[in-house]
Amino acid sequence: MYRALSLAFAVIGVSACGPNLEAEYRATQKELQQVKQQLAEAQNKLNAADHETRNKIFTLARRANTHLLAESLDSNLIGAIQQEMALLVDSYAQLNSNQDITSLTARFYADKLTLIRDLNRGQSNSYDRQYTACLADLDSQGKKNQLSTMLCEVQADAAARKPRQQYLASLAATLQVGKKLADDRRADITLDSPQLDTLFNTELNNHLKQASH
Repeated sequence: MYRALSLAFAVIGVSACGPNLEAEYRATQKELQQVKQQLAEAQNKLNAADHETRNKIFTLARRANTHLLAESLDSNLIGAIQQEMALLVDSYAQLNSNQDITSLTARFYADKLTLIRDLNRGQSNSYDRQYTACLADLDSQGKKNQLSTMLCEVQADAAARKPRQQYLASLAATLQVGKKLADDRRADITLDSPQLDTLFNTELNNHLKQASH
């Protein structure tokens, strides 16, 4: 009799738990579906953000090229493009390879725009230093006149000659390598960082040789 009563209680217990287990299972399945949906939405947002970052990088590269082709360098504008490109480099690298064409393009422009601004500032400073020193010397000797001032300008031009050549060669090399990066993107070709550095240095040296003749 005791055995029969135990069996009866066990059956009643399982029957009572049955609806609860089924409800828990359904609730768990519902939670899983919600998590999957949230993950899918998050992935879509990441993909959209990644696509937007790519577009920004290539748009900035085109803007940089346009301004580098101008007769005179707008240092402030180039600096603004460089800063934004540098931020996009880090943002893009968080989700992508550091060696794909987008990352290489962003790093190339972030680095070379800084270089070009520095070289442009350097050539200007070389001219100003020499010109100022020459005028100060003329003043101290009481020999300042229109002719001597013109001679100071000639000396200043000479002092800025090599920095100017370096600036112009770097500018030309940046434009040429930038064009190759754009062409490679369209052709789905990817360089690596060492190849890109070699290409830039080759272009730079070629332009410096031409300038020295």
